[in-house]
Amino acid sequence: MTPQGAIRLVARTMCIPAEDILGKSRVQHTVTARHITTWLLHRKLGLSLNQTADVLNRDHAAVHHSCKVVDSWLEDRWAYPPGWWHAGRVINRFNRDI
Repeated sequence: MTPQGAIRLVARTMCIPAEDILGKSRVQHTVTARHITTWLLHRKLGLSLNQTADVLNRDHAAVHHSCKVVDSWLEDRWAYPPGWWHAGRVINRFNRDI
């Protein structure tokens, strides 16, 4: 899967435009989608912090933070944000489509 394919997958699954993932919106649902996309690109596709940052128009520190956030969600299900149930669907679809 390509980085653009991962962005489209997250956007489609979470019912938001792909442009929102690449944008600067701080709406919780969009931020959650952005965190998940960042985690997939870095942890699952193996892009470096800088490569992931370039794809998402962020800096490497933002990528590192997003990955830590999603890792903590995966470790502690009680810490899930609103809309997290979409994330499970995204990760399952991503694993299936790889």
